[in-house]
Amino acid sequence: MKPWEEYQQTEFSPKGHGPWEDYQVPQKNPSAFQKYGKALPTGGAVVGGLLGNVPGAILGGAGGEAARQLLGRAMGEQTPQTSMAAAKDIGIEGAISGATEGGTRLLGMAARPLAEPFGNMMSRVGKTGAELTEAVTGLKVPDVMQAARQGVKTYLAPGMGKAQEIFGGALEKAGIKSRPPLNQILDPQLGVARKIALEVGSKLEKGGQISAEEALRARQATDRIIAGTPIKDRATRGSLMELRNTFDEALSSRSGSLKDASVKYRQAIVKRNLLNPMRITKQGQMSAVAPLLASTVGSTVGVSRKSPGEGFGAGALTMAAGSPLLWGAGITAGADVARAATSPLSRRALIQLAIRKLIRDKSPMQQPGQ
Repeated sequence: MKPWEEYQQTEFSPKGHGPWEDYQVPQKNPSAFQKYGKALPTGGAVVGGLLGNVPGAILGGAGGEAARQLLGRAMGEQTPQTSMAAAKDIGIEGAISGATEGGTRLLGMAARPLAEPFGNMMSRVGKTGAELTEAVTGLKVPDVMQAARQGVKTYLAPGMGKAQEIFGGALEKAGIKSRPPLNQILDPQLGVARKIALEVGSKLEKGGQISAEEALRARQATDRIIAGTPIKDRATRGSLMELRNTFDEALSSRSGSLKDASVKYRQAIVKRNLLNPMRITKQGQMSAVAPLLASTVGSTVGVSRKSPGEGFGAGALTMAAGSPLLWGAGITAGADVARAATSPLSRRALIQLAIRKLIRDKSPMQQPGQ
């Protein structure tokens, strides 16, 4: 029998009461102010250090502690009761902030020789990740790298239709008509379209340079040829899509007066590719094999496990594993989070927090708020 149960059997046991836990004083959860109030002096020190080196950090940390005390009084929290105690805490926080800023700058100077090798290593890691993404999803390495650079802003780019309209307007301003010429419009046998696409494509194959107008005409001509090619002729349509992508790339790398429109065109291409729900083939089309593979995997798992639900889940996971849509969302969001975490402000804040903890652990002096 447990001690409390033995006690309950005696005449001294309080009747009608539960176990010993009922007599314990519940622990009070710390308030939001107690949890996060210290962020004020730390934030003040970080901002002050950025603006004014060590003196700025001292003033920022002291100002942050003063703000913390004022906020605590307004919220009815425990704060120094006398002006002398309050001033002492503010002075301590200023001293810690100054020492922290000095340590942060010394660490930054010591780590400076490692910046270039670290940057090179991260570039190689990024390139390897982009190559892996291309192997799994079919997204091209340049598209993956650009999406990572842009982050979630990738999805704010204009659609292809709008980008073409913007580019057409820029061409008109440059004295180039964006509409196809009449002989290309009135070309039911596609003879003119094939001639234009062949001439411009051959020039690119030989490493020659083409003008914006040539790239536009060739892209328009290729679109017409694709529209006139039977859907069942997948090999021809795939090659034509690849040629069209080549002309798109040529349009998206213009300079001079067409540069801004060209940048938007390139952003629209990346956005379009990242929005594909299924794996992209080398020709830039959605894979017809991916759904069949997912269906086969789902059926196999469902039959072997005798569970249609598990089979459906396995098929869905197989589709998701190579989806540019899902990979793109992860890449763009992950890149933004990584940039925020490794930004100079974040690095300084993390270093300051570590040094502050070290100073407070080692220092015998009273800490602010105690």
